[in-house]
Amino acid sequence: MKLVSLFCSLILVNFLLSQEDYINFRIAIPSERSESSLYKTIRMLDMRTDTRNIGLFDAKNEEAQMRLIALPAIAVQLSDLLTEINPNDGGDGELLLVLYELKMFESHWKKNYKGAVNFSAELYSHFGPTYKRIATIDTWEFFEDKEILTERVMLREGQLIGSFIKSNLNNVRPLDKIILTENDLTEIDVKKKMEYPLYTSEELTDGIYTDLNSLLYLHPNRLYKKVTMQINQYNSPTDSVDGKPILAIISDGYLFLNHYGKMNQSYRNGLDYRFTTKVKSTKHLTHYLPYWHSIKEILVDKNSSESSEEIKKIEFRFNPRNGTIVPQLRLE
Repeated sequence: MKLVSLFCSLILVNFLLSQEDYINFRIAIPSERSESSLYKTIRMLDMRTDTRNIGLFDAKNEEAQMRLIALPAIAVQLSDLLTEINPNDGGDGELLLVLYELKMFESHWKKNYKGAVNFSAELYSHFGPTYKRIATIDTWEFFEDKEILTERVMLREGQLIGSFIKSNLNNVRPLDKIILTENDLTEIDVKKKMEYPLYTSEELTDGIYTDLNSLLYLHPNRLYKKVTMQINQYNSPTDSVDGKPILAIISDGYLFLNHYGKMNQSYRNGLDYRFTTKVKSTKHLTHYLPYWHSIKEILVDKNSSESSEEIKKIEFRFNPRNGTIVPQLRLE
């Protein structure tokens, strides 16, 4: 968790430019200026767990992955974006973009090219000593074609960022009661988690949960006296309760997370809920498409150019912002 500085960004860029295989990403600038704006400047708080690159592309180089980098750095590009779209008589406010995910990928798969863009962020309005959350975005978009998708994927990611900023230039209405100070910014994730009973309660409420808010606030969508007996009944991707897919089951105080039809018993790691499961090499990971390259990097042996068919054990993390399951690391 850190505020992005220009100095650190330049060090990262210089390092990446020393590597041979990379593609540069630029945020798409909207074609028209905003008619009005309350904001003059924008800052970025980088909350990404992996900041080494913003994507991996296989399509242009079958021998090696092409890393996607941002030059200038994303924080600099955001400032340039605001300058380009702001009217000459805009306000003096400041925007804070809290960046959680910015990823793109493209890979050749069964004679087709598959690609995806991921952008997850929150936007805060800064007037005076406090920050108030005014907008959020959390989106995945997928592409498939017989032709290379590189430019299309990068253009779409840039459009998502540009339109998100432009559409909120006159927004000051808070989404909730969360008010942050400068000191709160370094622990923004901790502050949010401490608002949810899932992370603060000494005992978890047994039951079946079909939506994220119910789980975070421990309000089961269905109660059972003996939930343990139900867990093995819900090990199919199509299983549901009252027509809604099952997100999680809490049984005897233990949290079981549904991941592609399998209920996985989780454990606490700090403020995170995590679990481990086994997967095969990348050739068998079609259902991990959103995290293709995270999985791919985890599976590939550092001493070998190719991943084996050996089954690997992977640790996954529950993301309370959107209820997704994120691959974290490979366990030997």
